[in-house]
Amino acid sequence: MAIEKVITKFSIGTFKNGAYSVFGIVKNGVLKGIIIKTKYPILYKKFSFIELQEFKSEKDLFPQFLKKLNFLTKIKLFFKSELYGNTHNAVNFMYEVCDLPSCAFRYGDFIEFSKRNVLFEKYSKINELSKFVNLNAQQEFELIKIAAGKYGNNDIVNVYHDSIPLIHRARTDLFEKDIYCPVKLYSYHNKNLFVVFRTYHLLAQIYESYISVSMRQSGIKEGIEKIIKKNV
Repeated sequence: MAIEKVITKFSIGTFKNGAYSVFGIVKNGVLKGIIIKTKYPILYKKFSFIELQEFKSEKDLFPQFLKKLNFLTKIKLFFKSELYGNTHNAVNFMYEVCDLPSCAFRYGDFIEFSKRNVLFEKYSKINELSKFVNLNAQQEFELIKIAAGKYGNNDIVNVYHDSIPLIHRARTDLFEKDIYCPVKLYSYHNKNLFVVFRTYHLLAQIYESYISVSMRQSGIKEGIEKIIKKNV
């Protein structure tokens, strides 16, 4: 179940992290480019230049940015019936949000709504856990939406709190097209969080089992509970 960390040697195009998109180049794990679209203009202005490491820290398993599919690639995947329901993206997203403390470290600027101008930040899992415990429910929800946005609307329809709108619920009738797969996410600050994947609804039980196993193996839940008990 382990995710392999791969440093990008060279790639050019549009890269996104769910909060903004950058047109630029990734060379030897460093992204240089111009912001062409942003959801947080106060923090990251459109057309500003950025230079960032592909991974937030040496211990980080997930890149901060993913390359966006171009128009020709989308057409090619569509005719091969591979544009929607990318299991690889779905699994990586679930694995990433099973470690929400690391997500909070990676996307801290956006959930805290202030830039963290730090040249060097020493990695510490305890530090990650402590910062995450101090978040509120809205910040956690924002965090998961940002992570979902990084993986793209070809594979992830939306993230919902409390309930799923009728239009995006699983379609199980005989003559309905099966394209929505709602999955409950594990959450520390919210009772009910759901992600809707654009794939077969029959995968929901498999995905939820995957989340359960990932949480059990990582020990993150137990780590958070220790932090909470220590602060009480």
